[in-house]
Amino acid sequence: MRQLSVRNIRKKFLVITGSLCTLAATLVMLIAVAGVLGVVMRYVLGHPLAWTDKAAEYLIPVIVMLCAADILAKDENISIDIVIRALHLRLRRLFNCLKELALLIVSLALLVSGASMVSFAWYLGLYDSGNMGWPLWMLELSIPIGALLMVLAVAINLVIALASLRNR
Repeated sequence: MRQLSVRNIRKKFLVITGSLCTLAATLVMLIAVAGVLGVVMRYVLGHPLAWTDKAAEYLIPVIVMLCAADILAKDENISIDIVIRALHLRLRRLFNCLKELALLIVSLALLVSGASMVSFAWYLGLYDSGNMGWPLWMLELSIPIGALLMVLAVAINLVIALASLRNR
């Protein structure tokens, strides 16, 4: 049996998050098509579609949460590159560990907050006030799922960063 290293786990995780980003790109295209369809139906045919704006409103957080873990896993989040590159290698590695730790704390906070939001909507039986009438917990579910993926991405990066501290 092959031994799984953190780097192999990271590669497999990147395949999963890359697939989720592809799904997110597909959703962006669907929003664009729905937007064009909504404009044509409203202004050309005189029969507006009530669902196109709400669909975009619901899908944008899903798109963000589908791609957030991929960005973190690839370490493509915003950083002050010019300052970081100026640091000595050992200090740069330490800074990277601190950055990953901060990202882990934020991702965990988002996970807890998102899970609380979903359970609150579930417990009270809240529904969307719009014309679609979906349960709110279903619409909010992408936040804790995406946050869990973010936690996994950052945890993998943190293990790699801590291992790099031990290397001279």
